[in-house]
Amino acid sequence: MLSRVMAFYNYGRKNFTEKGYAKAPRPDLSADLTGRVYVVTGSNSGIGKEVAGHLFKRGARVYMVCRSKDRAEDARKEICEAHKERQAEDVRLVIADMSLYSGVHQAASEVAEKESKVDGLVCNAGALLDKKVLTDEGVELTFACHFLYGMYHMGKLMLPLLEKSDDPRIVVTTSGGMYNAKLYEFDELLKGPEKGFDGQITYAKAKRAQVAVAEEWAKSLGKVKIATVHPGWTATPGVDKAYGSFSKWLLSPMRTPWEGAEGICFLATTSGSNIETGQLYLDTLTQPKHLHKSTETPPEVTERFMKALEAYNPPSKTEEQKDDAVVSN
Repeated sequence: MLSRVMAFYNYGRKNFTEKGYAKAPRPDLSADLTGRVYVVTGSNSGIGKEVAGHLFKRGARVYMVCRSKDRAEDARKEICEAHKERQAEDVRLVIADMSLYSGVHQAASEVAEKESKVDGLVCNAGALLDKKVLTDEGVELTFACHFLYGMYHMGKLMLPLLEKSDDPRIVVTTSGGMYNAKLYEFDELLKGPEKGFDGQITYAKAKRAQVAVAEEWAKSLGKVKIATVHPGWTATPGVDKAYGSFSKWLLSPMRTPWEGAEGICFLATTSGSNIETGQLYLDTLTQPKHLHKSTETPPEVTERFMKALEAYNPPSKTEEQKDDAVVSN
């Protein structure tokens, strides 16, 4: 375990910090996004807010999907004031909880009522907890928010709209923490550990699931590109809450929220021909998915996980809330 952690930390010191950002090639982010539509989850602060602001600045219509109405309204106001040359009506709020199936269904339905296509879905919602929490639907919250509903089911529900775009993509904010975890069995992640909950380990497991499933899902998504992207070690409200001043020492020099968001903005706006679907990115470059053999996943484990995922029925699902029920207008 120590060798795995050291491999991760040494690689991170070289690539995930502000120094890593400085040596990475800068992307062209000047694309005119007029007429394009994006959905960005977890966008009321930090990286998500930076992504939403950039997409809006470049001409896109942006749906900010947030759990907190007050924080979402504050973020929207800041974005609109920073870009007064744009029509404020092109930043729209959707208040929904990405840790619940009912929340992702509500969010996708609200977008589908207003749009005939979506060009990009950015899955950025997340949480890092210090104790085990089961959602009202009976799923461990970290897994639900980062992966099961916030990525996978949100992506499935948005597919009909994404497929109407001429250059669609799903961009998933992951974390270098996944380098410390292998892919675990679906049922184990669904409910979380019976005892001995560790928030950082649970977070890493959910992030590993994002990367593993994006690779598999890419094989069946057709023209919809999918990529996971690590924002590096970024100073955000979520990181400050989870690590406090310790992070400033352990992970320094940390990236600014914009420096963490830049790679996500690149994948959200570049031509799909520039995206290697199913791959993991940092900044504009693809990355190895494993730094230590202990996290590598045998094919049979991945196959079992995918079968369990595809067979899973959300506990709140009704006949009116099936994944194929969200259609474009």
